[in-house]
Amino acid sequence: RFGHDQDEELLAFHPWKSSGPTYVNVDTTNKAGILRAEDLGLVPSGLADIIFTGEPKFAIEHLYD
Repeated sequence: RFGHDQDEELLAFHPWKSSGPTYVNVDTTNKAGILRAEDLGLVPSGLADIIFTGEPKFAIEHLYD
């Protein structure tokens, strides 16, 4: 939606160009996005304080040691 789905590195951004929440350019609401987050090193990067997902077991298996 914001054109970051093909980025090759993690990026924190403000989608509405204002103060407010910062988002990381991975979609953890599906398995493909979780695998992408794993490949890009989302958890070790420390960029995300909270990770939302409908696939908690899959996310835990792939994002955490």
